[in-house]
Amino acid sequence: MSHREPTTACTTLWLPVVLVLAALFAVGCSSAATVPAESATTSLSPSASTTAIAKPVELVVLITNDDGVEAVGLDVFARALGDLDNTTVHVVVPRENQSGAGDLESDGAVSTAPGRTINNVEATIIDGTPGDAVSWALRTLDVTPHVVIAGPNEGQNIGVFAEQSAIVGAGKVAARADIPSLAIGLGVPAPYDFRQGTQVAIDWLNANREALVAETLPAEVTLINIPNCVDGGSYKGLLEIPVAETFGDRDPFATDCTSEPDVIADDVDAFLSGYGSVSKIAAE
Repeated sequence: MSHREPTTACTTLWLPVVLVLAALFAVGCSSAATVPAESATTSLSPSASTTAIAKPVELVVLITNDDGVEAVGLDVFARALGDLDNTTVHVVVPRENQSGAGDLESDGAVSTAPGRTINNVEATIIDGTPGDAVSWALRTLDVTPHVVIAGPNEGQNIGVFAEQSAIVGAGKVAARADIPSLAIGLGVPAPYDFRQGTQVAIDWLNANREALVAETLPAEVTLINIPNCVDGGSYKGLLEIPVAETFGDRDPFATDCTSEPDVIADDVDAFLSGYGSVSKIAAE
């Protein structure tokens, strides 16, 4: 009579179960092992695609002048500055020439009308002075400008001319409202060097953009006069220098870009010898 070992039956019975469990365990381990370590942490940290990127702040520029809406220089400035990245330009100008008006403002309300420059840049036309144009814009525009640019004036505003200048006057009106300004005068004779004047304005804006947007630039007038070296010599670049209190015996129209004076004491000396003069003028 044969005799079976009890353990053999038990082993035979449990072997398939053990094999199935082992296989399931292996599959589970294999699946866990195939998950990269990076995947486990991706959802816990911000994705690069969701990182906020600061948008450049728009620089708001108000342009005015004293030569009227049909001035060539106004159109050149408005189109060039309007093409700058992250820059919004508003043009508010007198209807007619207002040279010599200084910082004069009208006593009562001024009338306005929509208009355009000679190459179709939108503008607001003021029946008043450049000072009126700035005051009206500050009261009426939906946004306060970071800077006022006045000009380019057809003619230099050096020495005592600066006190009478309407583009300097417009800058003073802006400065009294805590807004910095740039006034640019282009030297006689015609044809005026609008290309150089425009480049100087753009360079100044680029150099001061951060401070303008942050509203940390002093509220004063920066007056730049650029000579026209049509009679010889060449423009020598910018020189920061004070405004002359008097012309003395100097002819303010006798520009000689070939001259090399021993002393350059003020904006008249600089301009007459071929330098662009850069002068700071307080709002007073």
